[in-house]
Amino acid sequence: MFHPISTLETQRLMQSLREGTSTARQLAGDVQRVLARHVRMASGDEPADSGVLVEAQGSEVSVSWQAPAGSPESGWRPGPWEEGGLRSLCAALLIHHGYEPAVAQDGALTINRNEIS
Repeated sequence: MFHPISTLETQRLMQSLREGTSTARQLAGDVQRVLARHVRMASGDEPADSGVLVEAQGSEVSVSWQAPAGSPESGWRPGPWEEGGLRSLCAALLIHHGYEPAVAQDGALTINRNEIS
């Protein structure tokens, strides 16, 4: 059933969304700095770049491996992210720095801004 909300409630929801997105971007920057000291990072701006990619998605931060099709890393077996130990290394580094990463269905690590130790 649809229940309309007031203008004030709409404004509060929009403000909360903006703050959550801003916090996730800030968290993504913090995660990027932690991991960059230890692993090769992909540039989100360069799709031809292989490495660990950190992205803010809503109130979560996603950490995954990016290897474009046709790049040497895309055909590596075992894959560097899951079988090669990069995901485990990233998870251990994040846990050491007080984050609580979880493995998403697509294999990426996710960190929710509400789950920081």
